[in-house]
Amino acid sequence: TNITVSNATIADTYGSLLFYTNGCQIANRFHQIMDNGDSLNFGEVFNVRCNESAFGYPAGPQSCLILPVPDNSDNYLVFHDKIEHVYEPEFDVITLSLLFTRVNVLIDRVIEKNISVIQDSISAGQLTAVKQSNGIDWWVIVPQYLSNKYYYFELTENGIENLSEQQIGNPTVKQGEGGGQAVFSPDGTKYIRYTPADGLFIFDFGRNTGQLSNFRFIAIDDGAFT
Repeated sequence: TNITVSNATIADTYGSLLFYTNGCQIANRFHQIMDNGDSLNFGEVFNVRCNESAFGYPAGPQSCLILPVPDNSDNYLVFHDKIEHVYEPEFDVITLSLLFTRVNVLIDRVIEKNISVIQDSISAGQLTAVKQSNGIDWWVIVPQYLSNKYYYFELTENGIENLSEQQIGNPTVKQGEGGGQAVFSPDGTKYIRYTPADGLFIFDFGRNTGQLSNFRFIAIDDGAFT
């Protein structure tokens, strides 16, 4: 079975590996589990998948994101989707929360783990971020599940701030969940989402405010859902 797992890697400005994760654990540059780096996304799905050496955490593409904490060269936040098996009214796997884990690379240790950021049904993957207009802080955008709602928040030297939400554009459909991609344009002024089921969503993005605007939709017939 081909399962896309949650994974992310971060390097320093010279391109040297700092650490990485498969959504279950965090490993250091020596490929050893970091101190306190076990049991990411602990729960039912973790117990099934993370105890099988062939798998990582099966949250899908873009379900894990590593960002450096502004003005703190030693600290990084790992944002990761936590998924749950839902059995009623039918079996499904959905993302029910966004968590973060804090890594200090100076002491090679996880210093906070599995801290809640958003408790809601959010899109499977499509986690992405862009620098604010000050060139220091970050905006992170998190789409809601089967909706046209978007959560967004800042990552500053003080941590996560100003969690907000807005509704704009078309809602997504279930056939598109767990696939596709979300990206910012190189200059950070556009936010784009695509899945074969949903088509192409294009927004203008305010690097000062974190808000989306000027929604455009392009239908793309790739033969997958005809």
